[in-house]
Amino acid sequence: MAGTDSLPVDRNKGDELLDVSWVLFAISTILIVGRESSKLFILRRVGPDDLLMLLAWCCTAIYTISIALSYQHGLGRHYQYLDLQDDLAALKWIYIGQGFCLFSLIFGRSSFNLYLISIMGKSKPMLRLCLLVTLVVSVVLNIALIAALYGKCGPSISKIINPVLTCYRPSALSRFSQFVGSVNVVTDAVLTIAPIALISRLNTTPKAKVGAIALLGLSSFAMAASIWRVVTIEIIFSRNLDFTWLTIPYLAASSVEQNIIIITSSVPALGPMIRYLKRRWSSASSTTSSRLASSRKSSGDSDELYHNLAMSLGMRVPHLGNHVTIVAGSQARDSEERILPLRNLAAIKTTVKTSVHVESDDHLSQTHTR
Repeated sequence: MAGTDSLPVDRNKGDELLDVSWVLFAISTILIVGRESSKLFILRRVGPDDLLMLLAWCCTAIYTISIALSYQHGLGRHYQYLDLQDDLAALKWIYIGQGFCLFSLIFGRSSFNLYLISIMGKSKPMLRLCLLVTLVVSVVLNIALIAALYGKCGPSISKIINPVLTCYRPSALSRFSQFVGSVNVVTDAVLTIAPIALISRLNTTPKAKVGAIALLGLSSFAMAASIWRVVTIEIIFSRNLDFTWLTIPYLAASSVEQNIIIITSSVPALGPMIRYLKRRWSSASSTTSSRLASSRKSSGDSDELYHNLAMSLGMRVPHLGNHVTIVAGSQARDSEERILPLRNLAAIKTTVKTSVHVESDDHLSQTHTR
């Protein structure tokens, strides 16, 4: 038996993990309440994206509780200072929490994906198709990973902790986990680039463009968190027995990724609530709904997009209009759309009607029309 001098220092890294997890979860909870209140009481509509975000929050709650329970059994300490029962209990809660972590990532990304699609409406069919394909691929691969993980590892914790029988070792499962993690990074990249591609082409004010891109482009933070988790995946598949100490970076990255997805997806939906509160505080005569309706919805797909952006983000997204070029005469023969007759335009007659109303002190009035 090795002497005590060869043992690592008995310190607990789980404290930092627990603090970060609970603080981020508290922020996520506040934003979820604000998001759902904005949808229910201001916009008065709730969509599938809201339900999925609630499911993501529930899974994150279970994951955070699982981490806390594992911490009670020694998570964050070196295994040499734990007895076998604590080792088994700590691993059990990590094992349970991992599945809810993956489900949270599925629900969170799917929610924001559907949120973007709902903003587009019937416009931008190619971009909507790209988002739908990304959604399907991400969901299928992550569900396949959950099935592979629990199918291969099974329910026996004593088997998982056994260095010979454990599924947590370099294998096809570990490589597939890293592959799915990489797909999640690509998914976050698509969810970051899509709003930029969508908004940059709009004919609106620079202020509206910058504001909308800043709100909808927050997925870049989720992408950074996803990259961090992919880098740390190999930790849980290492052959080192000191899993209660070594898995802290991976568990922290998982907690950050889940909560960042919830936070960045919920912030844009707070816009209508914030606008409403600002109007109330400033004692404005009009309500938020009527003011937002200024970006009116008309029959065109483009106008629908402006309307949806204004309503969803709680900000003004004015449509500056379109520039129309009329081509006639010989130049019209080169036009792809022959809308005007192929002849020289006749003189355009313009009738201007002016009404002048003059009122004297004797209350007499006279109107001249030209």
